[in-house]
Formats: sequence, C-alpha cells, structure tokens
Amino acid sequence: MKVLSGGEKNRLAMCKLLLQPYSLLVLDEPTNHLDMRSKEVLKSALMNYDGTLIIVSHDRDFLSGMTNKTFEFRDKKVKQHLGDVNEYIASRKIASLSQLNAKAEKKREEPAEEKKSGNGEKKEKEKEIRHIQGLISKSEKEIAKLEAEIKAIDDKLMNPQQYAEVVNDKTLYSRYEDMKKSLEAEMSNWETLQQKLDAVKA
Repeated sequence: MKVLSGGEKNRLAMCKLLLQPYSLLVLDEPTNHLDMRSKEVLKSALMNYDGTLIIVSHDRDFLSGMTNKTFEFRDKKVKQHLGDVNEYIASRKIASLSQLNAKAEKKREEPAEEKKSGNGEKKEKEKEIRHIQGLISKSEKEIAKLEAEIKAIDDKLMNPQQYAEVVNDKTLYSRYEDMKKSLEAEMSNWETLQQKLDAVKA
C-alpha cells in the first residue's frame, strides 16, 4: 500500500468496508480525496447498504437523499432531526448554515444592562468573536461556491447531451481536482475557525 496515493488508499479502505458484513459503518468525511466517479459509486453502494450509517460530511450533495436523520451539535447539546441535511435546513427556515450560526449568536447575547457594565476586556473579546464570525461566514460562502461549481461539473457529466462536450475539455479533470483540493482546504480552515471561536468564547 505504500505506493498508493491518499485517494487510492481511501478507495481501498472503502472497498474493504463494503465487502464485509458489518451492521454499522461510521464514515468521517468519506468523499475526501475521491474523484467524481468514485463518489458516485460510493453513494450508490451506501444507498443499497442494509445496515446503519453514521456519516460526518460537509458534502451536502453527497448527503442529500441518503440519510434519514440529522444530528445537530450546539450549546453542548445534541438534537435529533428527522430527514436529511436539506430537510433540516428547510425546517429551520434558513438558506444556509451561516444563517443558523447567526441566529444562535443572537440568542446568546447578554441582557442590555449587563452589556453596559462590561469592561474593556469584555469589549475586546466581543470584537474578536465578531471578527472570527465574519471569517467563518466568508469561509462558508466559499465552501458553498466551490460545492456549487463541483456539482455543476457532476451534473454535466451525468447529462448525456453534455457528456461528450465535457469529456473533450482536456482541462476539466485538473480543474475539478483543484476545486476538490480547495474545498478540502477551506473545510479545514472552517473547522479551525470554529475551534478558535469556541476557545475564545470559553
């Protein structure tokens, strides 16, 4: 295995998992390092899987239609929602997860009297929190943009009328892989910012 790339090792691990009679699979970002075809094959295999799946993923297109429960981790509590990630977002009456974060922050705001009695250190902390939240919002917009671009290519490849045109584009796959790498890097950046935000609040 030492000669395999990260994506090849990931695909091999997936094959081993799916060939065994497990009743439970826990998958953490399973689409990382996977190309378009591998992601489609993996989703198809998981859709036909009879056991229980627990999936952690930022890839909303991959999750769409595959899960029937969504768990929200917030304020040191876990809430269960029926349906996939799209139904969860719709049930909260929001367009994106960044709006959900904004609502949560509004609920956490302290009473006006306590705000007035805050000292300089508290104001600096609030300023830093707002700054990090701004970076998180910017990161989420970039993630949404990259996901949309990747999905657009996926849709073209699945469209028989556009398939030949797309395949003849010699730069398509390199651009697609670059977008996947950028998406992975941005997700890592988003996670780092969330951890930083939690640390500042604590």
